[in-house]
Amino acid sequence: MSVENPSGPLVLCYDGSEAAERAIRIAPILVGRGRPARLLYAYKPTERSLGVAQALSGGSIDAPVHSEPEAEEIVARGVAIAREAGFEAEPLLKVADRRSAELIAQAAEDLDAPAIVMGQRGLSGFKSAVLGSVSRDVVNAYHRPVVLV
Repeated sequence: MSVENPSGPLVLCYDGSEAAERAIRIAPILVGRGRPARLLYAYKPTERSLGVAQALSGGSIDAPVHSEPEAEEIVARGVAIAREAGFEAEPLLKVADRRSAELIAQAAEDLDAPAIVMGQRGLSGFKSAVLGSVSRDVVNAYHRPVVLV
């Protein structure tokens, strides 16, 4: 495993949003078709979601809130999108046991990924300041390329 010569698959971040789907569909133009990839979806089971802000945001502060069967459906949908886009994609379903950015960066590091591909939701300055920005935090946490679409 090496930063200069990574041997793992790309990490495609997917949360079921239009922004994530758009990023996956555009990514082959930027990184090439036919590349191996892991479609990462991190979910937080409802019973583990705490806090008023988490409940009001539908879990978007840290990780979408879903049960495991719902999470499996979402990751399968993401894998299908990635394969349609030209990736050799496999699912990577994770329970969110920490902040999303940390989980994404660690998964990519563990896989020796050459890059992380993710979409931006385009939160306003105020919402981004209050809720944070997963994409910004991933860029700060990961020492390899992050492709933001």
